[in-house]
Amino acid sequence: MPVQRSRPHPKSKMRTARVVLTSIVVAATITHSVHAQSAQPFSIQGSLLYSGLSGKAYDNFDPGVGFEVQGRYTTAFGLSIGIGFQHTSHHVLGADGGSLAGPFVEPRYAFEIKGVNRIYPYVSVRASALKQSISGPDFETTASGFTANAGGGVLFGLSERVNVDVGATFGLTNFSHFVLIDAATGRQVTGNTGSGSNFVVRTGLAVGLF
Repeated sequence: MPVQRSRPHPKSKMRTARVVLTSIVVAATITHSVHAQSAQPFSIQGSLLYSGLSGKAYDNFDPGVGFEVQGRYTTAFGLSIGIGFQHTSHHVLGADGGSLAGPFVEPRYAFEIKGVNRIYPYVSVRASALKQSISGPDFETTASGFTANAGGGVLFGLSERVNVDVGATFGLTNFSHFVLIDAATGRQVTGNTGSGSNFVVRTGLAVGLF
């Protein structure tokens, strides 16, 4: 007696088609994200910075300009991780000047805009360990702290190896007790610095290595 085979149910076919289509879209998205960052896994970047602190403890600490340098690794999943160093100089009321300097780490994820070539928006987070230094005619003060930021930007691809990066992050700042040294006597005084907020605006050039 011949065996009668059952035909696949139309709904089963539709579910299978959805799974295949979803897999294709996810794969395409991952591929686009990888190319949106850099054609090379390893890259270096140099940027000009405009950075500032806000909060009661930093009323006299004006925003300032500086630079950052970083190395970046792009994974096969479209996520890239940058590790670098930043330095900015600031005008401080009642002092000769001040600075913020220290290392940072910045993961980010870039996206491709359908139909638009070589323009890639990205989202990012940034954590840094900074040293705040302020000096005057008769004193010098320092404090260590950290920042935790979130933000994003846009990469403009100039070639397979070179991207222009314009971005900004905003977040929280907290510094430990400051140490003030009297230049004349060498006496040290400590006090509270405090917490607040910060911003970092960046314009730079990223170059793929290998």
